[in-house]
Amino acid sequence: MTRSSGWPAPRLERVLLGPMRAALLEASFETGLLHALARTGGRPRRPDELARRARISGAGAALLLAGLQELGWARRGGGGWSLTPLGRTELAAGAGALRGALDLTCALNWRLFPMLRRAARKGGAVVPRQLAREAEARRVAALSTLAGAAVAPAAAGLRQILGAGGLRRWLDVGAGAGRLSFGLLRRFPRAMAVLVDRPHVVRSSRRGAPAVVAERVRWRPGDILERSWGREFDAILLSQVLSEAPDLDDWFARAAAALRPAGVLLVHDTFAGRRGFPLALQALLMLLGPRPPRRAADVMRALQRNRFQVVRKQRPTRWTQLWLARLRR
Repeated sequence: MTRSSGWPAPRLERVLLGPMRAALLEASFETGLLHALARTGGRPRRPDELARRARISGAGAALLLAGLQELGWARRGGGGWSLTPLGRTELAAGAGALRGALDLTCALNWRLFPMLRRAARKGGAVVPRQLAREAEARRVAALSTLAGAAVAPAAAGLRQILGAGGLRRWLDVGAGAGRLSFGLLRRFPRAMAVLVDRPHVVRSSRRGAPAVVAERVRWRPGDILERSWGREFDAILLSQVLSEAPDLDDWFARAAAALRPAGVLLVHDTFAGRRGFPLALQALLMLLGPRPPRRAADVMRALQRNRFQVVRKQRPTRWTQLWLARLRR
Protein backbone atom coordinates (compact mmCIF):
# COMPACT_ATOMS: atom_id res chain seq x y z
CA MET A 1 0.00 0.00 0.00
CA THR A 2 1.42 3.38 -0.97
CA ARG A 3 1.59 6.50 1.15
CA SER A 4 -0.07 9.79 0.28
CA SER A 5 0.79 13.30 1.54
CA GLY A 6 3.13 11.95 4.19
CA TRP A 7 0.47 9.88 5.97
CA PRO A 8 1.17 6.24 6.86
CA ALA A 9 -1.17 3.79 5.17
CA PRO A 10 -4.04 2.92 7.57
CA ARG A 11 -4.51 -0.71 8.51
CA LEU A 12 -7.99 -2.09 7.96
CA GLU A 13 -8.25 -3.19 11.60
CA ARG A 14 -7.61 0.38 12.78
CA VAL A 15 -10.26 1.72 10.42
CA LEU A 16 -12.87 -0.79 11.57
CA LEU A 17 -12.24 -0.65 15.30
CA GLY A 18 -11.02 2.93 15.80
CA PRO A 19 -14.43 4.47 16.63
CA MET A 20 -15.24 1.66 19.07
CA ARG A 21 -11.93 2.04 20.87
CA ALA A 22 -12.44 5.79 21.17
CA ALA A 23 -15.94 5.24 22.58
CA LEU A 24 -14.61 2.68 25.08
CA LEU A 25 -11.88 5.04 26.26
CA GLU A 26 -14.35 7.92 26.60
CA ALA A 27 -16.68 5.70 28.65
CA SER A 28 -13.77 4.78 30.93
CA PHE A 29 -13.12 8.48 31.51
CA GLU A 30 -16.76 9.47 31.92
CA THR A 31 -17.62 6.71 34.41
CA GLY A 32 -14.53 7.47 36.51
CA LEU A 33 -13.06 3.98 36.06
CA LEU A 34 -9.77 5.31 34.72
CA HIS A 35 -9.41 7.69 37.66
CA ALA A 36 -10.24 4.85 40.05
CA LEU A 37 -7.43 2.81 38.48
CA ALA A 38 -5.06 5.78 38.68
CA ARG A 39 -5.74 6.25 42.40
CA THR A 40 -4.68 2.72 43.32
CA GLY A 41 -1.02 3.72 43.56
CA GLY A 42 -0.02 0.91 41.22
CA ARG A 43 -1.42 -1.82 43.46
CA PRO A 44 -3.86 -4.26 41.81
CA ARG A 45 -7.50 -3.76 42.84
CA ARG A 46 -10.38 -6.19 42.53
CA PRO A 47 -12.98 -5.42 39.83
CA ASP A 48 -15.77 -5.06 42.42
CA GLU A 49 -13.71 -2.49 44.36
CA LEU A 50 -13.01 -0.50 41.19
CA ALA A 51 -16.71 -0.67 40.26
CA ARG A 52 -17.65 0.66 43.69
CA ARG A 53 -15.14 3.52 43.47
CA ALA A 54 -16.38 4.46 40.01
CA ARG A 55 -20.04 3.94 41.04
CA ILE A 56 -20.78 1.65 38.12
CA SER A 57 -22.04 -1.91 37.86
CA GLY A 58 -19.75 -4.90 38.16
CA ALA A 59 -20.65 -6.00 34.64
CA GLY A 60 -19.87 -2.54 33.30
CA ALA A 61 -16.51 -2.48 35.05
CA ALA A 62 -15.64 -5.91 33.64
CA LEU A 63 -16.51 -4.74 30.11
CA LEU A 64 -14.45 -1.56 30.33
CA LEU A 65 -11.49 -3.29 31.98
CA ALA A 66 -11.40 -5.89 29.23
CA GLY A 67 -11.39 -3.09 26.66
CA LEU A 68 -8.64 -1.17 28.46
CA GLN A 69 -6.62 -4.36 28.55
CA GLU A 70 -6.98 -4.74 24.79
CA LEU A 71 -5.83 -1.13 24.36
CA GLY A 72 -2.78 -1.81 26.53
CA TRP A 73 -3.89 0.64 29.25
CA ALA A 74 -4.79 -1.87 31.99
CA ARG A 75 -3.57 -5.31 33.03
CA ARG A 76 -4.80 -8.09 35.24
CA GLY A 77 -2.56 -9.75 37.81
CA GLY A 78 -1.95 -10.11 41.51
CA GLY A 79 -5.63 -10.70 42.17
CA GLY A 80 -6.82 -7.50 40.55
CA TRP A 81 -6.38 -4.78 37.92
CA SER A 82 -3.91 -1.91 37.58
CA LEU A 83 -2.78 0.60 34.98
CA THR A 84 0.07 -0.38 32.68
CA PRO A 85 3.08 1.93 32.25
CA LEU A 86 1.49 3.03 28.97
CA GLY A 87 -1.77 3.92 30.72
CA ARG A 88 0.04 5.90 33.43
CA THR A 89 2.09 7.75 30.81
CA GLU A 90 -0.93 8.66 28.73
CA LEU A 91 -2.84 9.99 31.74
CA ALA A 92 0.16 11.93 33.02
CA ALA A 93 0.62 13.54 29.59
CA GLY A 94 -2.65 15.42 29.98
CA ALA A 95 -5.88 13.71 30.95
CA GLY A 96 -7.94 16.87 30.44
CA ALA A 97 -6.72 17.40 26.89
CA LEU A 98 -7.27 13.74 26.05
CA ARG A 99 -10.79 13.83 27.49
CA GLY A 100 -11.68 16.87 25.40
CA ALA A 101 -10.34 15.24 22.23
CA LEU A 102 -12.27 12.04 22.96
CA ASP A 103 -15.51 13.92 23.57
CA LEU A 104 -15.18 15.65 20.22
CA THR A 105 -14.10 12.51 18.37
CA CYS A 106 -16.86 10.25 19.69
CA ALA A 107 -19.59 12.78 19.02
CA LEU A 108 -18.39 13.17 15.44
CA ASN A 109 -17.65 9.50 14.70
CA TRP A 110 -21.29 8.55 14.93
CA ARG A 111 -23.02 11.70 13.69
CA LEU A 112 -20.84 13.60 11.24
CA PHE A 113 -18.57 11.13 9.50
CA PRO A 114 -21.52 9.23 7.95
CA MET A 115 -22.30 12.45 6.07
CA LEU A 116 -19.00 12.27 4.18
CA ARG A 117 -20.62 10.17 1.46
CA ARG A 118 -23.31 12.78 0.87
CA ALA A 119 -20.71 15.57 0.98
CA ALA A 120 -18.57 13.76 -1.59
CA ARG A 121 -21.52 13.39 -3.96
CA LYS A 122 -22.60 17.02 -3.69
CA GLY A 123 -19.10 18.46 -3.65
CA GLY A 124 -19.18 20.36 -0.39
CA ALA A 125 -20.16 20.52 3.26
CA VAL A 126 -23.76 19.39 3.72
CA VAL A 127 -24.00 19.27 7.50
CA PRO A 128 -27.43 20.32 8.83
CA ARG A 129 -27.31 23.71 10.54
CA GLN A 130 -28.20 22.43 14.01
CA LEU A 131 -25.63 19.66 13.85
CA ALA A 132 -23.01 22.08 12.57
CA ARG A 133 -23.67 24.33 15.58
CA GLU A 134 -23.33 21.36 17.91
CA ALA A 135 -20.10 20.30 16.22
CA GLU A 136 -18.75 23.84 16.49
CA ALA A 137 -19.61 23.96 20.20
CA ARG A 138 -17.82 20.66 20.79
CA ARG A 139 -14.86 21.83 18.75
CA VAL A 140 -14.59 25.04 20.80
CA ALA A 141 -14.79 22.99 24.01
CA ALA A 142 -12.05 20.62 22.84
CA LEU A 143 -9.80 23.51 21.78
CA SER A 144 -10.49 25.18 25.11
CA THR A 145 -9.24 22.09 26.91
CA LEU A 146 -6.07 22.09 24.81
CA ALA A 147 -5.62 25.80 25.55
CA GLY A 148 -5.88 25.06 29.27
CA ALA A 149 -3.00 22.59 28.97
CA ALA A 150 -0.89 25.35 27.38
CA VAL A 151 -1.32 27.89 30.20
CA ALA A 152 1.57 26.78 32.41
CA PRO A 153 4.24 26.46 29.67
CA ALA A 154 3.04 29.69 28.05
CA ALA A 155 3.31 31.57 31.34
CA ALA A 156 6.78 30.16 32.02
CA GLY A 157 8.01 31.05 28.54
CA LEU A 158 6.58 34.57 28.57
CA ARG A 159 8.02 35.22 32.02
CA GLN A 160 11.45 33.98 30.92
CA ILE A 161 11.51 36.17 27.80
CA LEU A 162 9.75 39.30 29.07
CA GLY A 163 10.56 39.18 32.76
CA ALA A 164 8.07 39.02 35.64
CA GLY A 165 6.79 42.57 35.07
CA GLY A 166 7.19 42.71 31.31
CA LEU A 167 3.81 41.24 30.41
CA ARG A 168 1.20 43.92 31.04
CA ARG A 169 -1.10 43.79 28.04
CA TRP A 170 -1.71 41.20 25.33
CA LEU A 171 -4.02 40.53 22.38
CA ASP A 172 -5.63 37.08 22.14
CA VAL A 173 -6.72 36.50 18.52
CA GLY A 174 -9.46 33.91 18.04
CA ALA A 175 -9.73 33.64 21.81
CA GLY A 176 -12.71 31.26 21.78
CA ALA A 177 -13.81 30.59 25.36
CA GLY A 178 -10.79 32.55 26.64
CA ARG A 179 -9.23 29.67 28.57
CA LEU A 180 -5.62 30.55 27.70
CA SER A 181 -5.96 34.24 28.55
CA PHE A 182 -7.90 33.57 31.77
CA GLY A 183 -5.15 31.22 32.94
CA LEU A 184 -2.44 33.75 32.12
CA LEU A 185 -4.31 36.56 33.88
CA ARG A 186 -4.28 34.49 37.07
CA ARG A 187 -0.50 34.16 36.77
CA PHE A 188 0.07 37.84 35.87
CA PRO A 189 -2.23 39.70 38.32
CA ARG A 190 -1.34 43.19 37.04
CA ALA A 191 -1.87 42.42 33.35
CA MET A 192 -4.91 42.93 31.14
CA ALA A 193 -6.00 41.17 27.95
CA VAL A 194 -7.91 42.08 24.80
CA LEU A 195 -9.79 39.07 23.42
CA VAL A 196 -10.85 39.05 19.76
CA ASP A 197 -13.16 36.60 18.03
CA ARG A 198 -16.25 36.35 15.85
CA PRO A 199 -19.24 38.30 17.19
CA HIS A 200 -21.32 35.24 18.17
CA VAL A 201 -18.33 33.71 19.98
CA VAL A 202 -17.73 36.95 21.88
CA ARG A 203 -21.39 37.14 22.90
CA SER A 204 -21.38 33.63 24.35
CA SER A 205 -17.86 33.68 25.85
CA ARG A 206 -17.85 37.03 27.63
CA ARG A 207 -20.46 35.67 30.05
CA GLY A 208 -18.09 32.86 31.05
CA ALA A 209 -15.18 35.01 32.23
CA PRO A 210 -14.28 34.12 35.85
CA ALA A 211 -15.07 36.95 38.25
CA VAL A 212 -11.48 37.06 39.48
CA VAL A 213 -10.22 38.20 36.04
CA ALA A 214 -13.35 39.69 34.40
CA GLU A 215 -12.39 43.30 35.15
CA ARG A 216 -9.09 42.87 33.32
CA VAL A 217 -10.63 41.46 30.11
CA ARG A 218 -11.73 43.52 27.10
CA TRP A 219 -13.73 41.70 24.43
CA ARG A 220 -13.61 42.85 20.79
CA PRO A 221 -15.72 41.26 18.03
CA GLY A 222 -13.96 40.96 14.71
CA ASP A 223 -10.60 39.93 13.28
CA ILE A 224 -6.97 40.92 13.73
CA LEU A 225 -7.13 42.53 10.27
CA GLU A 226 -10.25 44.60 10.91
CA ARG A 227 -8.69 47.46 12.83
CA SER A 228 -5.44 49.29 13.44
CA TRP A 229 -4.15 48.28 16.85
CA GLY A 230 -1.03 50.43 17.18
CA ARG A 231 2.08 49.23 19.01
CA GLU A 232 0.34 48.60 22.31
CA PHE A 233 0.83 44.91 23.15
CA ASP A 234 3.61 43.06 24.94
CA ALA A 235 2.38 39.78 23.47
CA ILE A 236 -0.02 38.48 20.85
CA LEU A 237 -1.57 35.03 21.27
CA LEU A 238 -2.53 32.89 18.28
CA SER A 239 -3.92 29.72 19.80
CA GLN A 240 -5.50 27.12 17.47
CA VAL A 241 -6.44 29.74 14.85
CA LEU A 242 -3.84 29.53 12.08
CA SER A 243 -6.02 27.25 9.96
CA GLU A 244 -8.59 30.06 9.84
CA ALA A 245 -6.12 32.69 8.61
CA PRO A 246 -6.75 33.38 4.89
CA ASP A 247 -3.15 34.55 4.54
CA LEU A 248 -0.49 33.88 7.18
CA ASP A 249 1.66 36.77 5.98
CA ASP A 250 -1.20 39.25 6.52
CA TRP A 251 -1.75 38.00 10.07
CA PHE A 252 1.92 37.96 11.01
CA ALA A 253 2.55 41.37 9.47
CA ARG A 254 -0.37 42.83 11.45
CA ALA A 255 0.91 41.11 14.60
CA ALA A 256 4.37 42.59 14.06
CA ALA A 257 2.84 46.05 13.70
CA ALA A 258 0.84 45.67 16.93
CA LEU A 259 3.73 44.47 19.11
CA ARG A 260 5.90 46.71 21.20
CA PRO A 261 9.62 46.55 20.28
CA ALA A 262 10.40 43.80 22.79
CA GLY A 263 7.10 41.97 22.33
CA VAL A 264 6.48 38.26 21.83
CA LEU A 265 4.26 36.37 19.41
CA LEU A 266 2.85 33.15 20.88
CA VAL A 267 1.77 30.44 18.43
CA HIS A 268 -0.08 27.46 19.89
CA ASP A 269 -1.46 25.04 17.33
CA THR A 270 -1.86 21.54 15.98
CA PHE A 271 0.10 21.23 12.79
CA ALA A 272 -0.54 18.93 9.86
CA GLY A 273 1.99 16.27 8.97
CA ARG A 274 3.02 12.84 10.05
CA ARG A 275 2.82 13.79 13.73
CA GLY A 276 -0.12 16.14 13.35
CA PHE A 277 -3.85 15.60 12.90
CA PRO A 278 -4.94 12.09 11.96
CA LEU A 279 -6.24 11.88 8.44
CA ALA A 280 -9.82 11.37 9.64
CA LEU A 281 -9.81 14.71 11.45
CA GLN A 282 -8.50 16.44 8.35
CA ALA A 283 -11.49 15.00 6.49
CA LEU A 284 -13.75 16.28 9.26
CA LEU A 285 -12.40 19.81 9.01
CA MET A 286 -13.02 19.83 5.27
CA LEU A 287 -16.54 18.50 5.88
CA LEU A 288 -17.33 21.33 8.29
CA GLY A 289 -15.84 24.00 6.07
CA PRO A 290 -12.67 25.39 7.77
CA ARG A 291 -9.34 24.91 6.11
CA PRO A 292 -7.19 21.93 7.20
CA PRO A 293 -4.40 22.53 9.72
CA ARG A 294 -1.27 24.36 8.62
CA ARG A 295 2.03 22.61 8.16
CA ALA A 296 4.72 23.60 10.66
CA ALA A 297 7.24 24.33 7.88
CA ASP A 298 4.82 26.73 6.15
CA VAL A 299 4.17 28.58 9.42
CA MET A 300 7.90 28.83 10.15
CA ARG A 301 8.62 30.27 6.70
CA ALA A 302 5.82 32.85 7.08
CA LEU A 303 7.20 33.88 10.47
CA GLN A 304 10.67 34.33 9.01
CA ARG A 305 9.34 36.38 6.10
CA ASN A 306 7.79 38.76 8.64
CA ARG A 307 11.01 39.09 10.71
CA PHE A 308 9.96 36.74 13.53
CA GLN A 309 12.47 34.39 15.07
CA VAL A 310 11.24 31.44 17.15
CA VAL A 311 13.21 31.40 20.40
CA ARG A 312 11.35 28.71 22.31
CA LYS A 313 9.44 25.54 21.38
CA GLN A 314 7.44 23.19 23.60
CA ARG A 315 4.78 20.47 23.39
CA PRO A 316 2.03 21.16 25.96
CA THR A 317 0.20 18.04 24.74
CA ARG A 318 0.92 15.32 22.23
CA TRP A 319 -1.31 17.14 19.71
CA THR A 320 -0.10 20.72 20.08
CA GLN A 321 3.07 22.77 19.81
CA LEU A 322 3.78 26.07 21.55
CA TRP A 323 6.16 28.50 19.86
CA LEU A 324 7.37 31.85 21.21
CA ALA A 325 8.82 34.25 18.64
CA ARG A 326 10.39 37.70 18.74
CA LEU A 327 10.94 40.27 16.03
CA ARG A 328 14.45 40.44 14.60
CA ARG A 329 15.88 43.93 14.83
